[in-house]
Amino acid sequence: MHVHFREPGLTHKGDFATESRAALAGGITTVFDMPNTKPPTTTVQAFKEKLALAKKKCLCDFRLYMAVIVEENGADNLDEIEKVYKSKTLSKYLAGVKVYMAHSTGNLGPRHVVDGLAVNRYESLERILANKDLKNLPIVVHAEDPVCISQNISKFNPLKPVTWSKARPKDAAIIAVREACHLAKKYERALHIAHVSTLEEVLIVEKFRPLVTCEVSPHHLFFNTSMYGRFGKFLMVNPPVRAKSDVGNLWNAVYEGKIDVIATDHSPHTFDEKRKEMGMSGMPDVQTVLPMFLNEVSKGKFGLKDLVRMYCEKPAEIFGIADRGFVREGMKADL
Repeated sequence: MHVHFREPGLTHKGDFATESRAALAGGITTVFDMPNTKPPTTTVQAFKEKLALAKKKCLCDFRLYMAVIVEENGADNLDEIEKVYKSKTLSKYLAGVKVYMAHSTGNLGPRHVVDGLAVNRYESLERILANKDLKNLPIVVHAEDPVCISQNISKFNPLKPVTWSKARPKDAAIIAVREACHLAKKYERALHIAHVSTLEEVLIVEKFRPLVTCEVSPHHLFFNTSMYGRFGKFLMVNPPVRAKSDVGNLWNAVYEGKIDVIATDHSPHTFDEKRKEMGMSGMPDVQTVLPMFLNEVSKGKFGLKDLVRMYCEKPAEIFGIADRGFVREGMKADL
């Protein structure tokens, strides 16, 4: 339910054909592709063009996200999203909408930042939450606060990749998750938080259930800041990997059933892109995520039923996928 297959515009990294093969090799049969491609998936035309590529090349089942944007002049693209949402031919391929509370890969964050202060920095999230015509469309949020990041980004030293985790500190995620949850409550609108990386985020989400749900990505459970020395810039990702103590606390939240979903955030780059001076955030893992968690099952702390719940059942429930996610009569048997 969270992959970046890089098509269109970034196919030197991967495309629907290569990445869907990797997904199938890893036991994944349905993917939800994110909108931060070139061009980004923000218009009906861009959605149609991306859909045509996916239909032609993707070897597994798929849905596509659209991104919410607010232009410098204050105009948004909710009318474009609504056209796709209300189209009988297009809506069945629409996974939901993605909101970037801060700039990540792609230019889909808040309008602009002046002197370290984001202007209307949460307006894209608030606009989609307030839109009653799209009230049943899933909303997924990349929750990092742009002000916190702007105040810390100078701490990044490309010669010391570990400083990436200081440049986008966990406070950025905690602040943004808290704001997103309060906005969801304000509008009584369901919201899904992508890639939580700290226990603090999970505990905030707990206070707003069942309105708010969350996911965890494998890199925030299997990697920590002590590993930068071994992996260098290959460990760079947004949000960054956290300290070993944070990872331990996040695993405990998984064991206690406080996190709804395991989602990969699969984000391939070329070898040279990851090694270049400033590095690039993201890593591929659709082919490895299931074996990694099955290994945890073998250790006894994490049950096979828990894995099925987080990996299959809850994604289907949260995103309204009626014909899969469960082993039941009448369901698709794409196991």
